[in-house]
Amino acid sequence: MGYSIREFANFRGISEQRARELARKGLIRAQKQAGTWTITFDESTPTEIPLRRPLSAQSQEDLLRYINTLSFDHVAGHRRSRLAQRVRELEHSSEKARTLRDYFRNSPLPAGKGAAATIRAAMLYQDTHVEGTLNLNPRVALTSTRSVASKLRNARILAGLSVTDAAASAGLRLEEYCQLERVGHIGDNNLKAIRALAAVGVRPAKITVESGSRPDLQTQLQRSQAKGSLPGGFSAITESNARIAASLMSANMSAITDAMASSSQATIKAALDTASRPAVQAALTSIQKVNNTADTLKTIQKKEDLTNG
Repeated sequence: MGYSIREFANFRGISEQRARELARKGLIRAQKQAGTWTITFDESTPTEIPLRRPLSAQSQEDLLRYINTLSFDHVAGHRRSRLAQRVRELEHSSEKARTLRDYFRNSPLPAGKGAAATIRAAMLYQDTHVEGTLNLNPRVALTSTRSVASKLRNARILAGLSVTDAAASAGLRLEEYCQLERVGHIGDNNLKAIRALAAVGVRPAKITVESGSRPDLQTQLQRSQAKGSLPGGFSAITESNARIAASLMSANMSAITDAMASSSQATIKAALDTASRPAVQAALTSIQKVNNTADTLKTIQKKEDLTNG
């Protein structure tokens, strides 16, 4: 059965201008005769009553850019807070396509790929396509300090937290949290970055926080041993206890290697405690079996000397 532009617009809850645009672009089944559009559509489709007011043209553009970049860097002030509120509403909506239709109602269809294609799919009631392509909170691998800083900053804004609240939630000093949002690391320690990200609801698939100058654990061990600052048995102990090695990756290697090389178990415990990480504490259980690390290292060194001799 054929319907006029006005009838179709009333049925779909859209403007007549939008209905004409859909017909002109061939996005709905329509024919034009003597300057008049006749539209054919499934009458069984239920009428959808809008639940929200449509966004302004500026707010629509802000949302499009966010969906494409997952970043609030292009907005500030009240525009940023309003955008964050709408993204939260969209993220938690059980009908994301319908939410987008409400946001973009009575507006021209956006051109282009990415977010624009998702909006077009929503306006054409291709809800399954929208649900399959719209992901506002993907798990990502944070492999640079810049990516950590950006993710932390944007996740905090999306959560609606101030830097003070986020720092308190992460158990960090305000200046520490601000440094993480600015440069993505604090010294050589990954732990504080992980705590800050967790405080704003981020669970990255992978995180590698490097200051740009610190070598990895294996390189540090090799250099220390070459300089004679570590006993020969250190590498053997590390290799035999992978849990300790993994835990040390996030700790202050300078303090821990010094403790391993020259001090007792108590000093090692103090160095490990500075990391305050459950994995480090679990590794400490293994270390506690050794009454005196220095004596153990010396014993291993003697055995190696006898074997080589």
